[in-house]
Amino acid sequence: MPLPQTLLLLLISMTSALQHSLPQNLSLSQPLPLNLNTNNSTIPPFDTWHPFTLPHSTFHTLKTIQKNRLQIATHPLFEKPVLIKLDALNEVPAYRLLHGSGATPEFYGLVTDGDGDVPIGFITEYINEADPAIEDWERGEMGIGNRNGRSKEGCLPALKKVHERGIAHGDAHDGNCLLREDGSGVWVDFELFVEGSKEEVGRDLDILERCLELAGWEGT
Repeated sequence: MPLPQTLLLLLISMTSALQHSLPQNLSLSQPLPLNLNTNNSTIPPFDTWHPFTLPHSTFHTLKTIQKNRLQIATHPLFEKPVLIKLDALNEVPAYRLLHGSGATPEFYGLVTDGDGDVPIGFITEYINEADPAIEDWERGEMGIGNRNGRSKEGCLPALKKVHERGIAHGDAHDGNCLLREDGSGVWVDFELFVEGSKEEVGRDLDILERCLELAGWEGT
């Protein structure tokens, strides 16, 4: 459903805020300082990655998952609740590398401090695994998965997509893999991601395999 004209104009004005600076010389208007294989055709051009910046004060918090860290929130620009992750800008390069792969929740942009000047976190699609805390928000229609149904069929292909982009997750246990309604997996929590390490890629696969086997989930 198209956005109302007023919201569309607001979105356009928000995108002009992309020039806000990131800590440690990171900038959304320039390629991030990553060692990319530019011959890898699976990596989309950076000019297709256009996250925008929104002040934290413009969101309405539905639930705090982790104090000063993880929040489920709503915003007029988004049809459904989103996830805000604070104090985790080191994950942004991983999301940029994985843009378009389908291996992560959609990355929407940065959230800034009260004055709207300093990035303090980022915004992603919220993958709800039957969280009763927000079922009343949309009468349960936004449920996108169930832990009991998680299996190698969903998590493993998504992890391989991560590896195809030349990075290892670094903490590939089952709790960092979420399922969409169609059973496809997405990976979150990229604080420990590593580029170009075959050893870490192997470690990712070993950790996931062990987790799935220990849990006795379908597909092991």
